[in-house]
Amino acid sequence: MIEDFKHRILREQIRLAMEQLPTMQGASLIVALVLCYTVRNIVPYANIFQWGALVLGIAFGRVALYLRFSKVRDGSFEGDPWKNAYLISALISGIVWGLSAFMIFPSGNSMLISLFVLVMGGLTAGTTLSHVSIRFASTLWAGPAMLFYAIRCSMESGQFGYTVGSLIIIYLLAVQIHAFKHSEFITSSIALRFENLNLLEEVRSVNDSLFQKIVEHKIAQKALRESEEKFRLSPDWITLNRVSDGMYLDINDGFRKITGYTRDDVTGKTCLELNIWYDPEDRERLVARLRDNGFAENQEARFCGKDGRVIIGLMSARMLHINQEDIILMFVRDITARMQAESEREKLVMELQEALANVRTLRGLLPVCAWCGKIRDDRGYWQQMEAYISEHSEVDFSHGICPECAKKVREKVQGSNTKSSVDPET
Repeated sequence: MIEDFKHRILREQIRLAMEQLPTMQGASLIVALVLCYTVRNIVPYANIFQWGALVLGIAFGRVALYLRFSKVRDGSFEGDPWKNAYLISALISGIVWGLSAFMIFPSGNSMLISLFVLVMGGLTAGTTLSHVSIRFASTLWAGPAMLFYAIRCSMESGQFGYTVGSLIIIYLLAVQIHAFKHSEFITSSIALRFENLNLLEEVRSVNDSLFQKIVEHKIAQKALRESEEKFRLSPDWITLNRVSDGMYLDINDGFRKITGYTRDDVTGKTCLELNIWYDPEDRERLVARLRDNGFAENQEARFCGKDGRVIIGLMSARMLHINQEDIILMFVRDITARMQAESEREKLVMELQEALANVRTLRGLLPVCAWCGKIRDDRGYWQQMEAYISEHSEVDFSHGICPECAKKVREKVQGSNTKSSVDPET
């Protein structure tokens, strides 16, 4: 565990240092160009080009190191090889910048020497800040760079050279003391960060169940707040019951209107004591479904009202967890009238179907006597037409006479009377 913790700290130190490389190398190239331009008329061009090429090479090398590191920075890489590569590049860069004190140094010009020393002091301060996350990285850069300048300035004749060289050594020591302290501070901060992360993971692991209970409690409170308006205004039956024994915890006004039970009737009593469920097994099935799914939707069940009447309800329910208890939040819509209407409609349909089944109709070819008008049945007997039709249908006959037949009858009767008056025998 301790070794793994150290490796995590080292990886984070390398990440912090590597992030500064692109900006640092870009700035160093600009500074190098400015110095070269300043001494263009004092130093041979060959020295300027050689030193500039060295600065450009080290800049490209360190940027290439950054690009290679960017491919592994998010993983659990081995820290020591990258740390060593970073330290080596810092040392080489410090030596290259220290060589400027011999390759492009403005010897004999105190003003330009002061400028060079000032620029190197600024680079040392900036490098200390960018390298400080890795211990000794700033020392490996600033050490050779500033020591070369201290030696070169001391080589200048007179008090100016010795003074500047001494000041460079003092500045280097002060900066490095600050770098060591700052490096320790950054290392401690990284370690504290990881310790806090580990502590947070432990706290989360230990309190995971408690956190889950808090979340469930908040969800339950939200559900209760949202249903508060429904409790007051809903015409449906809404209740809160304990799962363990079915005891009523709260009811709404819709429950009173549908079942006839008041709040005093149900306070401290269970649904089984009140005999609310017409079939207690319906409640057992509901509880089993809630334990499996946490909810139930549009299930039909029968209940008993206070007056003993049977209530048909369409119920939906949710399982809540409040104060370490399982609670059923149940909504029931009274569909008794609708079910009765459907039952009566089905009964009427059955009666109509039965009546239609009893209706008898005449079909097919009927043999009729052309002389007397009798009909022959399927047994070969001849019957009067009226009798046959009445037997095979719901038709009854009433006798009368049509106008044409009535006219013929009158004419026949009148003719008969005339003949009687002429014939003496009549």
